[in-house]
Amino acid sequence: MRGQTASQTARLIPDKKIRIEAFASTIMGTLTTHSIMQGVGVGDTSATALAAAITWILKDGTGMIGRILFAWWNGPSLDAQCKKWRLFADILNDCAMGIELTLPYFSNHSMVILCVSTGMKSIVGVAGSATRAALTQHQALQNNLADVSAKDGSQETFVNLIASFVGILVLSNIGDGRYVMELFVLLATVHLYANYRAVKALCLNSLNEDRLALIIRNYLINQSIPGPSEVNKIESVLLCGNSTEKMFGFEIKMGVSLQSVFKNRIINPDDLQLLSNLFRNRKYLIIMDVKQKTIFVPIAKDSQSSEVLQAYFHACIYGLITYMTLRWPIDILLKARSYEPSYPLMRIYLLNKKYPSRSNRALARIPVEIILATEDIISKEFRLFEAALKNSAWLTNTNLLPVGQWRGSWGQQSDGGMKGRISKHSEVLHYGEQNVIEDISD
Repeated sequence: MRGQTASQTARLIPDKKIRIEAFASTIMGTLTTHSIMQGVGVGDTSATALAAAITWILKDGTGMIGRILFAWWNGPSLDAQCKKWRLFADILNDCAMGIELTLPYFSNHSMVILCVSTGMKSIVGVAGSATRAALTQHQALQNNLADVSAKDGSQETFVNLIASFVGILVLSNIGDGRYVMELFVLLATVHLYANYRAVKALCLNSLNEDRLALIIRNYLINQSIPGPSEVNKIESVLLCGNSTEKMFGFEIKMGVSLQSVFKNRIINPDDLQLLSNLFRNRKYLIIMDVKQKTIFVPIAKDSQSSEVLQAYFHACIYGLITYMTLRWPIDILLKARSYEPSYPLMRIYLLNKKYPSRSNRALARIPVEIILATEDIISKEFRLFEAALKNSAWLTNTNLLPVGQWRGSWGQQSDGGMKGRISKHSEVLHYGEQNVIEDISD
């Protein structure tokens, strides 16, 4: 295309597939517009303009509320999981259009149907526009975001214009409603398939939870860092399951409130005091709930990107050693048998042999000895992992890990040692002259 910059030509394959899905989506939009007009009474002498206006206003109001609520509820994850939300938005959009096609058959319930479909489309609008911005930034290899965005918008506008004329041509030939559903199913299939292939073709070099989990898994098994193209091919693009839990057995929640962890009796005060001493030189804590298979990682308020990566790496190793200790089966250990033993896994295995197997009941409280064991691994293994990661094509100066808004501080020392305490009875944090632990929200 004339005026195409070098930053765009490197990534035209997914862009062409997006143009195909935009073409199919626009034609589906013309079919649903025809059904909506019939559903609200256009052409029906018994219908009133006031009823149609009220239905339209309520429809728009539902969409506005939906956009606000969805952005508040799930805005932070749109950057990290832009592939998944992009595909989810298209699936939800097709479902909303399918609901709107039923309006001529249920015209007495047009208000309810339109409010439901518009609520679904409001999620589509927020997720689609947010992920579009993230992907456009990814395509701007020369930091020319405005140029790429303008050209991308003009291409899609041209495709939508052509598709609109095709849609009018289709409507003029099937105005009586024959074959509408069959045509919609065909177009929806083309639309979703093209969008799926476009999302799978994207090669992102930023580190989100899914990609980092795959990198750590490959590093532990093969002692090598896979490239972005290899990881993106096997990364899931569906919003189902948790990749970290599948690979390392535990869900990892980062940036959690220490006070909420304490109030939920996940850790007792003595162990929390001990942890603050053990991690006084780190920018995070590791707290495990074995029953719920969850690792909580409070983050310090002055932590950097590399320290967040270290916290996630530490939590993964922590979960792996816990599974070894409990003799639970886990995918990474079963897959490792098909390969030659790697040095990281061998070191973890030998370290685990120092500690006897424990029952679930014994590990219901925090296993401090395992934390002490992982400290030895972290101090050596993470330096090797980080060096290999920095020498690869991955972006390490920033990351897209799902870190919550809570930040804390701990491990402050003075000549008299730790000052401040945690009450065992009131289950709230108390402070002395210097804070041992303090939760703050960004």
